[in-house]
Amino acid sequence: MIVAGIQIKVSRDSKTENLRKAEEFVRKAAREGAKIVCLQEYFATGSFTRERNIKYFDLAETIQGDTISRMSKLAKEEGICLIVPIFEKDDEIPGRYYNSAVVIDDNGKTLGRYRKQFIAESQACEKYYFSPGNLGTPVFEFDDVCFGIAICYDRHFFEITRIIVLRGAHIIFIPTATYRPKSRANFWRNELITLAAVNGIYVMGINSTGFQDGKDQFGESTLVDPSGRVMSSLEEEEGFICGDVSAEIVTQARIDLPLLRDYRKEVLEELWNLYQKKI
Repeated sequence: MIVAGIQIKVSRDSKTENLRKAEEFVRKAAREGAKIVCLQEYFATGSFTRERNIKYFDLAETIQGDTISRMSKLAKEEGICLIVPIFEKDDEIPGRYYNSAVVIDDNGKTLGRYRKQFIAESQACEKYYFSPGNLGTPVFEFDDVCFGIAICYDRHFFEITRIIVLRGAHIIFIPTATYRPKSRANFWRNELITLAAVNGIYVMGINSTGFQDGKDQFGESTLVDPSGRVMSSLEEEEGFICGDVSAEIVTQARIDLPLLRDYRKEVLEELWNLYQKKI
């Protein structure tokens, strides 16, 4: 199955234009045969977490809101599965918000959602806006491809990717709005390659591009296969990455490098005991 990730420049001042542009590139990816398409973090609103400002809560929507309604219609029209990140307003508990990704099938129906579990604070004010995700680490299935989602900062925590792998996923989608820090060398692609190789899984990192929220969003969206080989990538231009995901290649990679065979419960128990003592 061909999968794709959309990398575009977005503006916090023009949600209508952001949605129009996202829709345009999704249709282009679908014409190239993509059956699962993932959009970048904050694709509809633009990034807004650099400062604490109550006005940005107006950007939040429930999953019954305009963004998901429009993307559901698009998914049905194109006959694809869409992964749609949103600034989610909880529709059951007033005053609670999440950084989420909604999964929509080819009938325009919501298959489920993932809520970002690790909320960054060192380089952004995310904890002002978002509660930690409370839906665990689900996997989703579409036409025999099983996938998980890790949003931005989540990718730094091996626990999430390992859970996704152990639940049978063939690919992990990582929608982000990652910027180029001035204080250290960027290791974005190296991290994606490592995650793919040590888990025997496809990894797709979908980043934003352009200058927004006072930050240089550097793009470099990348798809990596289970052996750690880069299959498709962009630099800072707008566009999409795509590639063919094969369950057979996942199986072969895990035979060639049988790391999953060698996982040890005792080591995880030792780690858990350290967590209990230190945290």
